[in-house]
Amino acid sequence: RVLFSLPPAFSSLLRILVDVQEEMGEGQKISVFLAKDRFEQHGIMVSQGRLKALLQELTSNRIAQYDVAEHALTVMQPRKLRKVLDEVEAQRDGAGAAAATVSSRSSGPRAS
Repeated sequence: RVLFSLPPAFSSLLRILVDVQEEMGEGQKISVFLAKDRFEQHGIMVSQGRLKALLQELTSNRIAQYDVAEHALTVMQPRKLRKVLDEVEAQRDGAGAAAATVSSRSSGPRAS
């Protein structure tokens, strides 16, 4: 439910973090600098303010643990998280398609 309420841009960043976590190994710490580099490789520029907000959102929702001393984070249960992200994306796509169908019906030609 938490992931569904977050903006799609957040899901993109989280998906990248899950990829990095799976590469590093479950339970390993990801340097925030490495994460930021990966975001940039995907064409996503993340400001310091946005990065801070992302870290806050991840930790407050228990999606990741942040180690202040090492400036690194650990994504909790990355495989399960990827599955949930896929489900959220499918639901959003389904909701978007349904909304598009409704709006095209209501804006169609009208008989006078």
